[in-house]
Amino acid sequence: ASILVIYIYYLVKGFLRRITSINDTLERTFEHVSLDDIQHGTQTINNLEETAADISLLHAKLSNVIRSFNEIFGWQMLCVLLNYILLFMVTYEMGLRIASRHLQNINWQFTVWFICSMVYAAIAVSAITSICDETTFEARRTTDLSYSYLYNLNLSKQHKEQASLVRILTTLVRQTRSDASITFSAAGFFYIDYSTLFTLIKLLMSYLIVLIQFE
Repeated sequence: ASILVIYIYYLVKGFLRRITSINDTLERTFEHVSLDDIQHGTQTINNLEETAADISLLHAKLSNVIRSFNEIFGWQMLCVLLNYILLFMVTYEMGLRIASRHLQNINWQFTVWFICSMVYAAIAVSAITSICDETTFEARRTTDLSYSYLYNLNLSKQHKEQASLVRILTTLVRQTRSDASITFSAAGFFYIDYSTLFTLIKLLMSYLIVLIQFE
């Protein structure tokens, strides 16, 4: 399970690098572009169109790769997450029962094992959730960046260059928005993100409180 967690983590981290690279290219190309640059030949419409088309194509391909990743590793991620959640719950319940009956006889080996098991399960779940959530956020940022550059255009002036720039950015927003559903799913049962993690934490806390009350 540990090897699978590490493998999945670095696969998703690779996706994150690709998406970050796409957004960096988008920022370098469009963040400081102006109508004056286009009119004076510093930037050309053809270059901007080519860059936007490349970004859209890369974003779409990456979206398809992540969908395939979910199909291949969805059940594995579900089993891994459930495994660590159950490990956390069983370890806590075992520790609570032993502590309530033999509090004076607990040795340091059990204490170390108990703490390490809890920390290990928490780190594994947090690592997968964190990298998946960060990658999803970065994928959605592509559309946000495209829309912000489109919104910030000065629409009060009418130039053919401006109309071309608006068309380029509008196309980029539309194409990346269609791929904005880049998410990581545990076999379709739930999305792997911070929202799901916080929900699980709330459920675990409720479970632990009930255990303590019954003990």
